[in-house]
Amino acid sequence: MSTPDRIQEILGADGLLARSLSNFEPRESQNKMARIIAEAIGREMPALVEAGTGTGKTLGYLVPLWLSDKKSVISTRTKTLQEQIFFKDIPLLAHATGHRLSAMLMKGRKNYLCLRRYHQYFTQASILPTEAGSYHKRLQKWLQHTRLADRAELAWLRDDDPLWDAISSTADQCHGSRCLHGEDCFLNALRREAARSRIIIANHHLLFADLMVKEGGFGEVLPRFEVLVCDEAQGIEEIATQYLGNRLSDHQLILFIDDLEEALKDAALEDDQDLKGHLASVRAGAIRLRDLFATSGPKGRLTEASIKMINEGPAAGIRRGLDYIQKEWKEALSEYPLTYQFYDDWFDSMYEKEERFGRIISFFAILAISISCIGILGLAIFTAEKRTKEIGIRKVNGATAGNILMLLTREFTLLVLIAFVIASPVAFLAVRKWLQDFAYQTDISWWVFVVSGLSALFIAWSTVGWNSFRAAKRNPVEALRAE
Repeated sequence: MSTPDRIQEILGADGLLARSLSNFEPRESQNKMARIIAEAIGREMPALVEAGTGTGKTLGYLVPLWLSDKKSVISTRTKTLQEQIFFKDIPLLAHATGHRLSAMLMKGRKNYLCLRRYHQYFTQASILPTEAGSYHKRLQKWLQHTRLADRAELAWLRDDDPLWDAISSTADQCHGSRCLHGEDCFLNALRREAARSRIIIANHHLLFADLMVKEGGFGEVLPRFEVLVCDEAQGIEEIATQYLGNRLSDHQLILFIDDLEEALKDAALEDDQDLKGHLASVRAGAIRLRDLFATSGPKGRLTEASIKMINEGPAAGIRRGLDYIQKEWKEALSEYPLTYQFYDDWFDSMYEKEERFGRIISFFAILAISISCIGILGLAIFTAEKRTKEIGIRKVNGATAGNILMLLTREFTLLVLIAFVIASPVAFLAVRKWLQDFAYQTDISWWVFVVSGLSALFIAWSTVGWNSFRAAKRNPVEALRAE
């Protein structure tokens, strides 16, 4: 049955939802939306759908997502819609179809309790408020049965209660693999469950935080996915800009120059004309940026031409001026170091160690593969020469070239498989431990090891194959002539 027919079977007037719900009303717009999304998924292309009120858009995209059998993320703007999809729409679709839908609701990490901060907070009994004792008992009882320690489960805790700020998970205070509670960590449990789920319901902030981390090349907030649906997309460009854009404050730059000018007066450097010129250059660049943003349209949206003009104009002047100021400052006031850093440079420096480590690992991996290939080739030549007479006798007795080829490659295949069985768990544990040092991290999928094992077999067969084929095709008379 084709996908449009399966969609009709679920959303049609006599479909599964109509038979499951007495008040179900079939909508042609919903059916059309589902077909458009199914086609976009099948052709791996984007689709933009504007659905009016009453369309039933959540089922309109849930049905093709379920039929696609692909790892999917649904991103929403509000927590209310997240909970509606997870607690109402997905169970409704599962009941109507008779199939369980593997789904997971993911929120920002601050929505989940941190065991380390929780225990640390309640060990300070002498400085806690009086109501902390009753809170502690209720939280202890809750932790005995909660699965992910989601803040939403605590209906009795006020939204503005400072207690949650003290015990919730935060990226800057996460100890990663060094945490004593790592095995029981609710965030780690959340990531493991999300990796197993086929549909993940997230929000736009979480989605773009994930894209930002993945763009850096290390770790992830959400598991890898194949299909993305952005619901409630109004204003999504603002959230994308927060995470993927660059920020520069002209006000901070001007205040910085004001402070420098005051410091230079105290250091008796106010007569340095070159230095004053570069200070003026930075100030003028900041003012030019402010004027440009003020006239660039709604909320400072910039065209490609504007961005190029900024990079080549005021931004370049600001960078040159800061470099000169830093050089002069070091010469005149070496005991008071002047430092500044651009955000993108700082972000890159966070992962400099990992990038260097990755290059070293890649170099030695290539070296190890090359040495292994040479060793396997030498062993294959030695084995073929040693078994020349055996190969000749087998061919006289009717063995085909294929039989001889299998005979010579079987031992090497067994060696590669043994090495794979030993190396896989060691590599898995090592990489997993390394990734746990990141506040946001990814899980290693099983298919990575399958691909690695198949690649190792292919390299071994390619190395051994040609020499084994030559030995298999050799005339047995030459091997047995002296017998």
